This record gives sequence, C-alpha cells and structure tokens, in this order.
Amino acid sequence: MKRALLTVGLSLLGVLTFAQEGIQVTGKVVRYVESDEMVLSTSISATEETVAEAFAEGTKKSRAVLSYLQSLEDVCEVQTQQIRLSEKFEYHSGRQSRIGFIAEQRISIRIKDFDQYPIIMEKLIALGVDGVSNVEFVYSKENEVREQLRLEAIEVAVKKAEIVASGLGVQLGTAQSYSEGSYVPPMMENVMYEMKSMDGMSDGGPAISPAKTKIEMEVHVRFAILAE
Repeated sequence: MKRALLTVGLSLLGVLTFAQEGIQVTGKVVRYVESDEMVLSTSISATEETVAEAFAEGTKKSRAVLSYLQSLEDVCEVQTQQIRLSEKFEYHSGRQSRIGFIAEQRISIRIKDFDQYPIIMEKLIALGVDGVSNVEFVYSKENEVREQLRLEAIEVAVKKAEIVASGLGVQLGTAQSYSEGSYVPPMMENVMYEMKSMDGMSDGGPAISPAKTKIEMEVHVRFAILAE
C-alpha cells in the first residue's frame, strides 16, 4: 500500500513539475537585405625624429582628413576610434635601434553612397590616409527590420508551442517568460572588396561589390500548461 501511494505521489509530482515547467520553444527568423552603407576603419600616421614633430605632423594630417570628411556630412559620418603616440624601432643584425616616433590616429568612416567611395578614397589618400582595414557593409534601417523580425519570430514560437501542446494532448496557456537570443551582428554574405590604384581610381566600373546583409532574430518563450 505504501509502495502504491509512493508511486502515485511520484506520478503526481511528475505531472506537477511538467505543468510548472510548461512548454519552452524558440522562434528564429533570418532576413537578407541589400546593404546600403559601408563602414571603413582608416588610419593616418606620421613618423618623425622627435615626439613633438611626429605629433605635429600627425595632427596636421588628421585635421585635413577630418575637415574634408565633415564637409561631406550628407554622405559621410566620421568618428575617431584611437589615437596613439609611440616610439618606432628597427632591427638590424638582431639589434634594436630607435628611428623616431610615430603618431597614429584611427578613424571610422561611414559612407552612405557607394558611388562616392572611389572619389572619397582618392581624396583621403591624397590627404594622408595610409591604411584601410575592417571594411563592413551594413543596412541603414537595421533596427526597423529587427523590430519586424521580432514579431515574426514570436509568431514562429507560438506556432511551435501550439504544435507541441497538441501533440502532448494538453491545453496551451499564456506566456510565462520571454527572452531574446544573444545579439548577432549583421553578417555579410560573399562580400568582395577591391581598392583601385590611384590611376583611374574614379573611372570605369564599380570599385566595390557589396552583397546582402544577414539579419537574425531569435526569441525564447515559455508557455504555461492549463490545468484540466
């Protein structure tokens, strides 16, 4: 008798635990959109014999570059990322020798018109930009797309929960918890990037070939199970 009561008790406990945990589902949607902006990480550097000279020359170049970019406010956004001033060394026959000081500034540039890219780059190089890295293509209305994807992901989660509830023979209750997956930065698919030579940089075909941007949204929802 005690064993029977124990078995019934464990069964009820299992049902109770199942009801408390509810039904947990994930809804995920992905959308590909045409990139309409590009972000470049550029660098400006100056190497001189003294730290003061390096700083002065680096500042001169940076001011010229920033002044030019700020004049293009309709097609460009600019932000200083890093400023560095340090010694510069060379190695000869295993020995280190200081050759001067280097001043460097990294600037992030967002270009809103792809057609302006070769023209802007040609001018930037002439003004002293000597490095480009971390080219990223983005979509300017990403936040709006993510809001729509959020609703779609929730719909996917609800449908999944309804299917699970139907299969288990239980009635689906209200949502008890909600969370979103860790943020995944937009990804670029098959992006090609080419930097033209100075000769004829602004002529001919396109200098870049941006592909679509991948935007994802994932939600996690736990639904209650209604008591019979």
